[in-house]
Amino acid sequence: MLSARPKRGFVSYLKDKGDFVELTLKIVPNAKKTELVGVENDAIKLRLSALPIEGRANEELVAFFSKSFKIAKRDVEIISGELGRNKRVRVPKNEKILDFLRVLENEQR
Repeated sequence: MLSARPKRGFVSYLKDKGDFVELTLKIVPNAKKTELVGVENDAIKLRLSALPIEGRANEELVAFFSKSFKIAKRDVEIISGELGRNKRVRVPKNEKILDFLRVLENEQR
């Protein structure tokens, strides 16, 4: 099991899928800079500097996860919401992703 999962309750933005985790994201395109904001309304809020035109924001989303968590771009999969701001993303588990999820968990307390 994912050790970043809170012991006291269900985390709605995270699903443990064995070797992968699925994350619920709220995307804000056309921001000044690309950055993680935190958790808002049961989703991880992420600002992207790219415009939501011709898949640019999705490309930036994949690049952000790849660079931030040392994951190959081919392993970052948008599983739903490709054309919207609410997305589900599947990424492989690694120490960087688990550390990030632990930080989010601690911020929620």
